[in-house]
Amino acid sequence: MNMTKILIALLLAFLVYIAVDALIKIVYWRVLNFNQRRTEIQKQNLLGYQGHYSTNKKKKQRLPVPEQIRIALIRAGIQLKPEEFLSLWIGLAVLVSFLMILMRVKVATAGIILLCTLLVPPIVVSIKSKKRREKFSEQLKDALMVLSNSLRAGFTFEQAISSVSYDLPDPIGTEFKQVFREIELGDSMGAALDRMAERMESKDLEMVNVAVAIQKKVGGNLATILDNISETLRERMLMKKKINALTAQGRMSGIIITLLPIFLLLVITVINPDYMAPMWTTTYGHVLLSIALVLEIIGYVVIRKMIDIKL
Repeated sequence: MNMTKILIALLLAFLVYIAVDALIKIVYWRVLNFNQRRTEIQKQNLLGYQGHYSTNKKKKQRLPVPEQIRIALIRAGIQLKPEEFLSLWIGLAVLVSFLMILMRVKVATAGIILLCTLLVPPIVVSIKSKKRREKFSEQLKDALMVLSNSLRAGFTFEQAISSVSYDLPDPIGTEFKQVFREIELGDSMGAALDRMAERMESKDLEMVNVAVAIQKKVGGNLATILDNISETLRERMLMKKKINALTAQGRMSGIIITLLPIFLLLVITVINPDYMAPMWTTTYGHVLLSIALVLEIIGYVVIRKMIDIKL
């Protein structure tokens, strides 16, 4: 009998997921009006950020939610469409909800678990985006060296960009390949590079773009300019590593201070479960645990901000 109920619940969860997935796709296609521009989908995917960048250059405005998700996925390097990401997001929440129903989890606890489940996908995207930006920044000095050497070998700047796209791995190789494709489609080199800088949120790349634009207008040895910028970035990277070494103790202290209360809570629960039972089994206990968790997160964020030195 119990197995039958479980199978019925899983079937209902699957049907709900299918319905939600279909609804998301319908809304998404309606919002972006893809029915009128299906012939442009391939070019839009290739140009990626172009429409968003042009709009923001004219006027800062709030983008539709599907467009915000698309941009976030591009920055994180996740090869998913917005509707696919939303489907996985909602599907995960539906699955967790039905599992909690089957396990007869209390409402307060279920609410906390569901909230954490809903926060997981955007947090994952944010973390991947941050790691991708950091890796891009580390690779930028190598990309400038490849550009400089290619220019000295007699290549044009466009050919040098193509060399970077094939010689260096993701993310910088992928991003330069995107720039090269946009230039091949007739876009200006400056606009394509500016979009890459905005896409990767890189101040260093913006500096490179300014140098390239100035050299294009007034002339000069671009290879030498790129070498100088590469050396500057290398020195900044060394300085950042020194700062990270000096602030390592503060970061470790923040982690220990954050995890220590959680560790003590678990230890006391194991040693004396009756003493901690009200904290886990009553509504007031759940509220107190939720407040404590929020305060722990706030404290950790504050500590991270205090030791985060911007260069």
